[in-house]
Amino acid sequence: MLSGLSWVSAPLLMAATTATFFLGQTLPVSVIVALTDGGAVRRIWTNIAQMSFPYYVVSAGVTSMVNSVGQHSGWLAAVIVLPLMYVIYRSYRLYFARAVQAVSQPLAMAANAGGRS
Repeated sequence: MLSGLSWVSAPLLMAATTATFFLGQTLPVSVIVALTDGGAVRRIWTNIAQMSFPYYVVSAGVTSMVNSVGQHSGWLAAVIVLPLMYVIYRSYRLYFARAVQAVSQPLAMAANAGGRS
């Protein structure tokens, strides 16, 4: 598959792919949020990046491990790693659910307090 890119090492290719995917997923979101809600794209992107970067790194690591093991043991490695991938997914969902709750709760309290006066 990568015979034409023999000069590129697999870890370097994985890092470049992860960085491209990370930027491709976070930059458009930050631009759209900045256009709809107002604010600086750089600040919004930095906030998004701080929250999601660790998950991209872990996902790249898991992908790299599955690829390495899969070359030696076949498709069974992918099946064995599925529980780990599910735990990462659940962690990501819980983290962002808590982040949304932490942001929305004070806003709801402020709206309620503003409506009482």
